[in-house]
Amino acid sequence: MISSLSAEDAELILLSSIGVALTDALDDLISSNQIEPQLAMKIIAHFDKAFIDTLSDRVKSRLSFKVTSTDLINVRL
Repeated sequence: MISSLSAEDAELILLSSIGVALTDALDDLISSNQIEPQLAMKIIAHFDKAFIDTLSDRVKSRLSFKVTSTDLINVRL
């Protein structure tokens, strides 16, 4: 298991399809006053940890790549 998660890793996880869906759902719940923003942050922290732990347990391959800001100019999020 991975004990710490960098800010960059957490950001990449939240940019995944499931991360985007989670943040959208949490934003909707906050907007409708169904949950407090602090609870949403706890949920995101738990999601990040579970996501990275699952990857470290189940994924046997690794891939590394380097991207510069110039490479990202045409990327649409």
